[in-house]
Amino acid sequence: MTGTTPAPRRSGRERKPVESVYSDAKKAEVVAAAQTKKRKRGGGSRKRNPADEESDTSDNEEEEEDDNQEASDDDEEEESESEEESSSSEDDGDDDFQAAKPKKSKKASPAGARNTKSSAPKKTKIQIGKSKSSKKEKKSSSVPSSQKQINQALSALAKNVLPPGEEPGLKSLIAGLLTSYRPPKSTQVANFTSNVSLNVTSYYTVNLHSLAERVIEMHNENPNRAQLALLNLLFRSVGGTPDTDFPIGATTTTVMDENEEEQEVEETVLEDMETDEWAAVVTDLVDDMRHVPANQILLCADPLGAVHQQNTLNGHGEDDDGAEEDERRKGSKQYALGVAEFRKIYQEFWYILGYVALTEGGMATNTQQEEEEEASGSVVRLDAELVKELIERVVELAPVGQPDVRAGAILAAISMSHAVLDQSAQLVKKMDVASRQYQAAKKGKNTSKAEALKVRIDSLKRSAEDLQQVVLVNFVQGLFVHRYR
Repeated sequence: MTGTTPAPRRSGRERKPVESVYSDAKKAEVVAAAQTKKRKRGGGSRKRNPADEESDTSDNEEEEEDDNQEASDDDEEEESESEEESSSSEDDGDDDFQAAKPKKSKKASPAGARNTKSSAPKKTKIQIGKSKSSKKEKKSSSVPSSQKQINQALSALAKNVLPPGEEPGLKSLIAGLLTSYRPPKSTQVANFTSNVSLNVTSYYTVNLHSLAERVIEMHNENPNRAQLALLNLLFRSVGGTPDTDFPIGATTTTVMDENEEEQEVEETVLEDMETDEWAAVVTDLVDDMRHVPANQILLCADPLGAVHQQNTLNGHGEDDDGAEEDERRKGSKQYALGVAEFRKIYQEFWYILGYVALTEGGMATNTQQEEEEEASGSVVRLDAELVKELIERVVELAPVGQPDVRAGAILAAISMSHAVLDQSAQLVKKMDVASRQYQAAKKGKNTSKAEALKVRIDSLKRSAEDLQQVVLVNFVQGLFVHRYR
């Protein structure tokens, strides 16, 4: 058939009769069929009778009528379908006509519809899988793979060094440093983000800052007890044991003597200790350090660890190449990784302690008060005396002959001095801003504001000078000049 089915039209429009489209084609087909039959019959030897011709003609006419009848039936069905579609389109509007299109596509390609239905649950499963993997990736991305190895090394060190049942706190700052890799509490994070502006931050900063705050709070109430806790941290870091710790937490503490008998020991008062008493304490510490295995010493004069220091002194690996020799002397990879990271944590804790002592000491203003006073042009106060006292306390151990104790004390003093210098630099910046505001207030003839800014500038100058004196007198001259002159 050469004709095509006309597209459905809306009712009320004139349509070309369907008969004119199909009748010509049908007649042409009938005529062609009749001619072929005549050719076949005419090729015979005898002529056909008129009766036969009439019968053939009648047969052709009957076939033609049947074909016409079928064509008319098909046309009537198509017209009825087109009328139904046009009536539905007139009643429901263009939206219903557009919504009918998917139905036609489903009839035209039922296999595609079945495939679409069967693929729907697969898409859902794929989406669920992606969501689970994305959650896992988010959880794993919070702790990098390199940090996981470091955390495992610190955990192994804690199990090897700490006795069972020793928990982080003021009585065991060493446990607090070894477990600082643990995720902090939400309250600690909120307090840190809202009140703290440190120049140096790391993976452990929030936990270390919380621990330093507890030390300074204790120092504001009982300075002797807080300093005892800090000295115990230093001693335990260089190889001390719980037996060498100063008793903390009560006026008297019950301990076991050499004969395994209980005896009461009073809490040591550091201000009352004489030089001989200090020497006895350090001597006991050094004696205990000799019996401690090298893989249980967290901090020593050698930055590569106590195992490396011991192997170097004993001459192990002298015939090896330089790089391979150092790797062998470090001991196990986990231990070497753990002690290297603990050295960083130790220095960061003392840095944060110096910062907290300046900003949250008894004579200091907190961060919110400082912001309000800065807006009003008031003075800024930092507790320089507190950090000066802490530096002096650890510098007293610098003359000790044992190199590991000396190294631990010097690292603590350097870290606190670093925090003091950073705060001094911040004060200089604030002083420059206040100076520009003061000049603007003078030009604007705002007398009251200019006077307030002048007071603020003088306060900032005095605070910066005090901090510089702490570093110059107590650290540079008190440590390096006198020891290495």
